[in-house]
Amino acid sequence: MRKIKKIMVMLFLTGGVLSYSPADSILDEINGLLTITPKDPELYFQRGYYYYQREDFERASADFITCVRLDPRDLVYRFYKAKTDFKSGKMRTAIDGFKTVIEMNPKYAEAFFFLGILYHQVNEKVNALQAFDKAIDLNWNVAKYWAARARFKKENGEINEAVSDYQKAIMIEPDLAVAHYELAWINFEKHNIDSALEHAEKLVILEHNPLFYHTLACIYSEKNLRKAIENEMRALSLEPSREYEKSLAGFRQGRSYSLQMEETRKIRDEIMRKNEMEKRQRENIWNQIIEKNKMLR
Repeated sequence: MRKIKKIMVMLFLTGGVLSYSPADSILDEINGLLTITPKDPELYFQRGYYYYQREDFERASADFITCVRLDPRDLVYRFYKAKTDFKSGKMRTAIDGFKTVIEMNPKYAEAFFFLGILYHQVNEKVNALQAFDKAIDLNWNVAKYWAARARFKKENGEINEAVSDYQKAIMIEPDLAVAHYELAWINFEKHNIDSALEHAEKLVILEHNPLFYHTLACIYSEKNLRKAIENEMRALSLEPSREYEKSLAGFRQGRSYSLQMEETRKIRDEIMRKNEMEKRQRENIWNQIIEKNKMLR
C-alpha cells in the first residue's frame, strides 16, 4: 500500500518540481482517499508535501503534525515538520524539531545539516560548528555539508579553512555553483586573479546567471578591461541593474572593479557582499542546494 502511494506522489513530481495541472487532480484523489482512510499518515504526508512544494507552509505544517500524531516513530514525518518550520521562519521550533529527530536517530546527517544552518542563523556559533562537523562525520561525501561549513567559517573570518572546505565540496560535486562563486571572490580578495578567473569562468558555464557574469566581469577588470566590458554587458542583457551599469561605466573609463571600490570608499567586506540584490540572489542559490533531492523516500 505504501509503495502505491509513493507512486501517486511521483505522478505529479518531475525532477522535484510539481506539474500543476496533473497535481490538482492527484490532490483531489488524495483528499478522496482520506475520506475513506482518515487515519493513514502517508496520505497526509503526500498532501503535506504537495503544499510544501507550493510554499503553502501553514497547510503543510498542519498535515505533517497529523502525520506525527498518527505515527510518532516515523522520522521523515518529524523531519519535514521541522523543515517546514524552518522555511516558515520559526527558528526555535525548527531547532527543537531537528533535535528531536536526532535524539531518535543520532545518525540522521541531514537533520544535523539543517540544525547547523539554524544555529548559524541565530548566531549560536559553537552549536552551528558542532552540527556541521557531525553532518560531515556521518556523511562526508555530501558537497552541500562542506559548503555550508565553509560559508560559516568564512563569515567568522576563517578564510583559509573556508577555502579548504569549499575545495572539498567541489571535489565531491565539481559543478557546485555556490562553491565556485565564493572561491572566485575569496581569490579576488587575495589578489589571486588567475584562480579567481578559473572559478568565475566555471560559473558562467554552469548557468547564464547575471550575477555570475557580473562576477566574471569584475575579476577580468583587473587584467583585461575588454573582457570585463563584454561580460558586464551580458549581465545587463540578462537583468538591468544600476550596480551593473555603474561597473560597466567604470570599465569603459579604464577603471578596474577594485579601483572603483576604492574610489567609493567601500570597505573590503562590501566587495564580498556588494549589494542587497546580490545577497538575495545568493540566498536563492543556497535554497536550490538545500532543496536538492527533497524527497527522502
